Amino acid sequence: MVPTEARTSEARDRGAASGGVLVTSRVQVGVRVFALEDGERSAVSKEWFRTRLDHANRLFDAIGVEFVVASWQPLRVASAAVDTRAQRDDLGAATTHQGLVDVYLVSRLTDVDAPPTEIRGVHWRLRRNTSQRWVIMSAISGPMVLAHELGHFFSLPHGVEAASIMNKRPRNTPPWEERVFTRREQTAMVAALKRMLDSGRLVPRKTR
Repeated sequence: MVPTEARTSEARDRGAASGGVLVTSRVQVGVRVFALEDGERSAVSKEWFRTRLDHANRLFDAIGVEFVVASWQPLRVASAAVDTRAQRDDLGAATTHQGLVDVYLVSRLTDVDAPPTEIRGVHWRLRRNTSQRWVIMSAISGPMVLAHELGHFFSLPHGVEAASIMNKRPRNTPPWEERVFTRREQTAMVAALKRMLDSGRLVPRKTR
Protein backbone atom coordinates (compact mmCIF):
# COMPACT_ATOMS: atom_id res chain seq x y z
CA MET A 1 0.00 0.00 0.00
CA VAL A 2 1.34 3.46 -0.92
CA PRO A 3 1.83 5.70 2.16
CA THR A 4 -0.55 8.65 2.47
CA GLU A 5 2.33 11.12 2.25
CA ALA A 6 3.49 9.61 -1.03
CA ARG A 7 -0.01 9.66 -2.52
CA THR A 8 -0.45 13.30 -1.53
CA SER A 9 2.92 14.23 -3.02
CA GLU A 10 2.08 12.39 -6.24
CA ALA A 11 -1.27 14.19 -6.49
CA ARG A 12 0.42 17.55 -5.89
CA ASP A 13 2.89 16.82 -8.67
CA ARG A 14 0.10 15.88 -11.08
CA GLY A 15 -1.81 19.05 -10.24
CA ALA A 16 1.24 21.23 -10.77
CA ALA A 17 2.16 19.54 -14.04
CA SER A 18 -1.34 19.96 -15.48
CA GLY A 19 -1.80 23.49 -14.21
CA GLY A 20 -4.64 22.15 -12.11
CA VAL A 21 -5.80 22.75 -8.56
CA LEU A 22 -4.29 20.66 -5.79
CA VAL A 23 -5.70 17.12 -6.14
CA THR A 24 -5.39 14.77 -3.18
CA SER A 25 -7.75 12.03 -4.40
CA ARG A 26 -8.97 10.60 -7.67
CA VAL A 27 -12.60 9.85 -8.52
CA GLN A 28 -13.84 7.60 -11.33
CA VAL A 29 -17.27 8.59 -12.66
CA GLY A 30 -19.44 6.34 -14.81
CA VAL A 31 -20.93 7.53 -18.09
CA ARG A 32 -24.04 5.84 -19.40
CA VAL A 33 -24.25 6.28 -23.17
CA PHE A 34 -27.52 6.10 -25.11
CA ALA A 35 -26.87 5.86 -28.86
CA LEU A 36 -29.92 6.69 -30.98
CA GLU A 37 -30.51 4.45 -33.99
CA ASP A 38 -33.04 5.14 -36.73
CA GLY A 39 -31.67 2.68 -39.26
CA GLU A 40 -29.08 -0.03 -39.38
CA ARG A 41 -26.57 1.64 -37.08
CA SER A 42 -26.06 4.31 -34.41
CA ALA A 43 -25.63 7.97 -35.27
CA VAL A 44 -21.97 7.66 -34.21
CA SER A 45 -19.57 4.83 -33.39
CA LYS A 46 -18.05 3.76 -30.10
CA GLU A 47 -14.63 4.81 -31.39
CA TRP A 48 -15.99 8.27 -32.27
CA PHE A 49 -17.21 8.66 -28.69
CA ARG A 50 -13.98 7.26 -27.23
CA THR A 51 -11.86 10.00 -28.81
CA ARG A 52 -14.11 12.65 -27.25
CA LEU A 53 -14.13 10.95 -23.88
CA ASP A 54 -10.33 10.73 -23.96
CA HIS A 55 -10.11 14.48 -24.58
CA ALA A 56 -12.49 15.17 -21.69
CA ASN A 57 -10.42 12.95 -19.41
CA ARG A 58 -7.24 14.83 -20.26
CA LEU A 59 -8.87 18.07 -19.11
CA PHE A 60 -10.71 16.67 -16.08
CA ASP A 61 -7.50 15.08 -14.82
CA ALA A 62 -6.69 18.52 -13.40
CA ILE A 63 -9.46 18.06 -10.81
CA GLY A 64 -8.91 14.33 -10.24
CA VAL A 65 -11.88 13.05 -12.26
CA GLU A 66 -11.79 10.20 -14.77
CA PHE A 67 -14.85 9.26 -16.83
CA VAL A 68 -15.40 5.64 -17.86
CA VAL A 69 -18.15 4.16 -20.02
CA ALA A 70 -20.43 2.25 -17.66
CA SER A 71 -22.78 1.10 -20.44
CA TRP A 72 -23.55 1.65 -24.11
CA GLN A 73 -27.24 1.29 -24.90
CA PRO A 74 -28.56 1.52 -28.49
CA LEU A 75 -31.98 3.19 -28.66
CA ARG A 76 -34.13 2.33 -31.68
CA VAL A 77 -36.15 5.40 -32.63
CA ALA A 78 -38.15 6.67 -35.59
CA SER A 79 -35.67 9.52 -36.01
CA ALA A 80 -32.26 10.08 -34.41
CA ALA A 81 -32.60 13.84 -35.01
CA VAL A 82 -33.53 16.07 -32.06
CA ASP A 83 -35.02 19.38 -33.16
CA THR A 84 -37.28 20.68 -30.35
CA ARG A 85 -37.31 21.23 -26.60
CA ALA A 86 -39.95 18.54 -26.25
CA GLN A 87 -37.72 16.05 -28.05
CA ARG A 88 -34.83 16.91 -25.74
CA ASP A 89 -37.10 16.28 -22.77
CA ASP A 90 -38.37 13.03 -24.24
CA LEU A 91 -34.86 11.61 -24.54
CA GLY A 92 -34.43 11.25 -20.80
CA ALA A 93 -37.87 11.80 -19.29
CA ALA A 94 -38.43 8.10 -18.55
CA THR A 95 -35.01 7.55 -16.97
CA THR A 96 -33.84 8.43 -13.47
CA HIS A 97 -30.58 10.31 -13.85
CA GLN A 98 -28.77 9.52 -10.65
CA GLY A 99 -25.29 8.26 -9.84
CA LEU A 100 -23.84 8.60 -13.32
CA VAL A 101 -23.54 11.08 -16.18
CA ASP A 102 -25.95 10.23 -18.99
CA VAL A 103 -25.02 11.12 -22.58
CA TYR A 104 -27.35 10.85 -25.59
CA LEU A 105 -25.79 10.59 -29.04
CA VAL A 106 -27.99 11.88 -31.86
CA SER A 107 -27.66 12.38 -35.60
CA ARG A 108 -28.74 16.04 -35.53
CA LEU A 109 -29.27 18.57 -32.76
CA THR A 110 -31.10 21.76 -33.68
CA ASP A 111 -30.61 25.08 -31.91
CA VAL A 112 -34.07 25.52 -30.41
CA ASP A 113 -33.54 29.28 -30.20
CA ALA A 114 -32.47 29.65 -33.83
CA PRO A 115 -33.80 26.80 -35.97
CA PRO A 116 -32.85 25.28 -38.35
CA THR A 117 -29.27 25.98 -37.23
CA GLU A 118 -27.53 22.87 -35.93
CA ILE A 119 -25.46 22.78 -32.76
CA ARG A 120 -22.90 20.27 -31.59
CA GLY A 121 -23.96 19.61 -28.03
CA VAL A 122 -25.99 20.75 -25.05
CA HIS A 123 -26.25 20.18 -21.31
CA TRP A 124 -29.99 19.75 -20.91
CA ARG A 125 -32.27 19.92 -17.86
CA LEU A 126 -35.69 18.27 -17.92
CA ARG A 127 -38.01 21.25 -17.89
CA ARG A 128 -40.54 19.81 -15.45
CA ASN A 129 -37.82 18.65 -13.04
CA THR A 130 -34.55 20.51 -13.51
CA SER A 131 -32.69 18.25 -11.07
CA GLN A 132 -32.79 15.67 -13.88
CA ARG A 133 -30.18 16.52 -16.48
CA TRP A 134 -28.03 14.98 -19.17
CA VAL A 135 -25.74 15.72 -22.09
CA ILE A 136 -26.77 15.52 -25.75
CA MET A 137 -24.14 15.31 -28.50
CA SER A 138 -24.73 15.47 -32.23
CA ALA A 139 -22.84 13.62 -34.93
CA ILE A 140 -21.07 16.86 -35.91
CA SER A 141 -19.54 17.28 -32.43
CA GLY A 142 -15.82 17.95 -32.50
CA PRO A 143 -13.26 16.53 -30.06
CA MET A 144 -13.76 19.21 -27.37
CA VAL A 145 -17.58 19.30 -27.25
CA LEU A 146 -18.04 16.57 -24.64
CA ALA A 147 -15.54 18.24 -22.29
CA HIS A 148 -17.36 21.57 -22.74
CA GLU A 149 -20.78 20.08 -21.97
CA LEU A 150 -19.38 18.17 -18.98
CA GLY A 151 -18.05 21.51 -17.79
CA HIS A 152 -21.67 22.71 -17.70
CA PHE A 153 -22.62 19.50 -15.86
CA PHE A 154 -20.00 20.48 -13.27
CA SER A 155 -21.66 23.89 -12.78
CA LEU A 156 -19.68 26.07 -15.19
CA PRO A 157 -21.32 28.82 -17.28
CA HIS A 158 -19.86 29.98 -20.57
CA GLY A 159 -16.48 31.56 -19.90
CA VAL A 160 -14.69 34.69 -21.04
CA GLU A 161 -11.04 33.76 -20.51
CA ALA A 162 -9.22 33.12 -23.79
CA ALA A 163 -7.71 29.84 -22.57
CA SER A 164 -11.02 28.46 -21.36
CA ILE A 165 -12.75 25.61 -23.16
CA MET A 166 -15.99 27.15 -21.85
CA ASN A 167 -15.44 30.30 -23.93
CA LYS A 168 -17.57 30.00 -27.09
CA ARG A 169 -16.35 33.16 -28.79
CA PRO A 170 -14.40 32.63 -32.04
CA ARG A 171 -10.65 33.10 -31.59
CA ASN A 172 -7.42 31.74 -33.01
CA THR A 173 -5.33 31.74 -29.84
CA PRO A 174 -4.84 29.52 -28.10
CA PRO A 175 -5.68 26.80 -30.65
CA TRP A 176 -8.57 24.58 -29.56
CA GLU A 177 -6.30 21.67 -28.60
CA GLU A 178 -4.58 23.90 -26.01
CA ARG A 179 -7.77 25.16 -24.37
CA VAL A 180 -8.40 24.00 -20.83
CA PHE A 181 -10.45 24.60 -17.70
CA THR A 182 -8.83 27.60 -16.05
CA ARG A 183 -7.77 27.61 -12.39
CA ARG A 184 -10.90 29.56 -11.45
CA GLU A 185 -13.10 27.08 -13.31
CA GLN A 186 -11.31 24.11 -11.77
CA THR A 187 -11.96 25.46 -8.29
CA ALA A 188 -15.68 25.81 -9.07
CA MET A 189 -15.76 22.29 -10.53
CA VAL A 190 -14.16 20.76 -7.44
CA ALA A 191 -16.86 22.38 -5.30
CA ALA A 192 -19.56 21.10 -7.67
CA LEU A 193 -18.08 17.61 -7.58
CA LYS A 194 -18.19 17.61 -3.79
CA ARG A 195 -21.84 18.67 -3.82
CA MET A 196 -22.77 15.96 -6.31
CA LEU A 197 -20.91 13.27 -4.37
CA ASP A 198 -22.41 14.39 -1.05
CA SER A 199 -25.94 14.40 -2.49
CA GLY A 200 -25.57 11.10 -4.36
CA ARG A 201 -26.09 12.79 -7.72
CA LEU A 202 -22.80 11.15 -8.64
CA VAL A 203 -21.71 7.85 -7.13
CA PRO A 204 -18.01 7.16 -7.75
CA ARG A 205 -17.13 3.82 -9.27
CA LYS A 206 -13.92 3.95 -7.29
CA THR A 207 -11.72 6.46 -5.50
CA ARG A 208 -8.07 6.50 -4.60
